[in-house]
Amino acid sequence: MLNAKEKSGQRWAVILSGGAGERMRPFITDWLGHHRPKQYCTFTGEKSLLEEAVGRALGVAESTKLVTVVGKGHRQYLDEPRRLDLPGRIVEQPANRDTAAGVFLPLTYVLREDREATVVLLPSDHFVADPYRFQKHLRRALKCAELCPERLFILAAAPEGPEPDYGWLRTTPTEAGESLQAVSEFLEKPDAETARRFYAEGCLWNTMVVAGKAATFWELGWRLIPEVVARLEALRGELGTPFEESTLRGIYADMPEANFSRDFLQKVPERLTAVAMEDVGWSDWGRPERVMESLRDLRLQPAFPTPDAELAIV
Repeated sequence: MLNAKEKSGQRWAVILSGGAGERMRPFITDWLGHHRPKQYCTFTGEKSLLEEAVGRALGVAESTKLVTVVGKGHRQYLDEPRRLDLPGRIVEQPANRDTAAGVFLPLTYVLREDREATVVLLPSDHFVADPYRFQKHLRRALKCAELCPERLFILAAAPEGPEPDYGWLRTTPTEAGESLQAVSEFLEKPDAETARRFYAEGCLWNTMVVAGKAATFWELGWRLIPEVVARLEALRGELGTPFEESTLRGIYADMPEANFSRDFLQKVPERLTAVAMEDVGWSDWGRPERVMESLRDLRLQPAFPTPDAELAIV
């Protein structure tokens, strides 16, 4: 719980690191000789994708206000082959129950500490070329969430093509200007024809970076995915007690699967505002070709062997 010197209503960051990285499995296995979820890999430089996400989070929240949620068995990747630099709290899920549980489990810990918290959700497997400009957008989204606590604010990227693997946002500018846009439709991973139509219409990509009041996430969760939130509500009273771990295991034993984008965000477009980003070099590194494209465009030296002469930068 907050100590006497701490104030409620602080800014928190929830770092989502529970993915198994199945689409990258062949690429990473060929590279390392074994599988390792991509967020724990160092593709270039010295830091893993997860550590890079933590660095971006520290630009908007204090180190004690970070909660990182990892998948079952992922703690091994935090120590080997080297200990990752991860401040704040680390929460391990007992099982994979899709992304809604992965979001609301860490929110349970945040709300236990700070009922007035403003939170930003940060996926750990994304690449950002300009973290400082990205943090500027994060701060704006958090500020907007503090001023408009009934809404959620999604960082949105200008699309580079009709990508069906991303979520799409149909938006219109608000009175605040082009960078803040009201969301009229959210469609997660459309078919190829729909993605082409959304691209032609100038719709935006959902980055899954979402800012809002923790209580607002929880209120919407009760309405949209009550079977998930009710279980985690029961956990909240056991946090910090000897029964926390066993209660968490029991909750996850019959936790239903729900997808945060499809079963939550997609159902409440009227509560969403897009914060349009520019010139940050954002990419979801869910496929090897996206990794290659980013490194090639920025002329960054890859940590993995490649026959591509353009990537073999000296």
